Amino acid sequence: MSADRLEDVARLAAAASRQLAAGGEVPDAVAALHHARSFVELADEDGLVDSVESLAEQEDGDAAVADVVDAFRALGLGAAADQLSAAYNWSEDGYPVDADAGIKATDVRAALDTRFEETVDAERLEELLAERLDEDPEAYGL
Repeated sequence: MSADRLEDVARLAAAASRQLAAGGEVPDAVAALHHARSFVELADEDGLVDSVESLAEQEDGDAAVADVVDAFRALGLGAAADQLSAAYNWSEDGYPVDADAGIKATDVRAALDTRFEETVDAERLEELLAERLDEDPEAYGL
C-alpha cells in the first residue's frame, strides 16, 4: 500500500464530508469510507459506547447509527458492525446488567470499548480503506 493511497483516503473522506454536509450525494463506497472513518476517529477518542451515544443523539440518530453499521459491513468489518449494534442496543435498553451476578455497567462499558478498539482503530481502518481503493478504485471515483 502506498502513501498515495492513504492520501487518497483522506482526500475522499474530506470531500465526502463536505458533499454530505451540503446535502449532496456520494457513491456508496465513498459514503461507507466516510461513515466508518468518522466513527472510528470518534471511537478512538471517546470509546465505543460514548461514540454510539453521540451518534444516536443526532437529529436522525437511528439512521446515523444504521449508516455506520452498514458502512462497516460494506467494508468487510462485520465484527465492528455487530459490536456497534450491540452497544447501541444496550444503550437504548438503559444499560441492563445482571447485578445479582456481580456484573456492573461500567465493566460492560469498558469491555465493549476495549473489544471494539481491538477490532478496529483509525490506523488499521486507514490501511483497510487504502487496500479497498487499490482493489476497486472505480467504486471510489478514482
